[in-house]
Amino acid sequence: MKRLQAIRTRLRRNQRGFTLIEMLVVISILGILAAVVTLSMVGVTQFVRNNALNTEKTTVQTALDSLATSVGQTPDQLCAANGSANSPGSATANMSAFPNGTNSVYGNNGAFIRQQTTQQKYYCDPQTGIVNAG
Repeated sequence: MKRLQAIRTRLRRNQRGFTLIEMLVVISILGILAAVVTLSMVGVTQFVRNNALNTEKTTVQTALDSLATSVGQTPDQLCAANGSANSPGSATANMSAFPNGTNSVYGNNGAFIRQQTTQQKYYCDPQTGIVNAG
């Protein structure tokens, strides 16, 4: 009996590695942590996308206001005179169709909106001169 206990004690001392239970516990904990991180990133991604779209809309509005100031008009006059991109049905992501100061009506005042396309479509309200997402 003592001999058997001595062999068992020696085997435990020389044992290297992990038991199956220990491995399952570690893998379960890692799985739970991965699930928590993944679920939290889904909300962050949508939040960041919304912020980017709001920033883009603000950039388009600032460009329209800058153009209006440059040509001596108010934004609503500019939208009404342009005739394009001024209703939800004609909203565009192509910024060359938006009032941008490079067509013959406004002369060549330079492009106030430098990017050619945007992530979402915009239109200019001719009553208020406010840029809205369409």
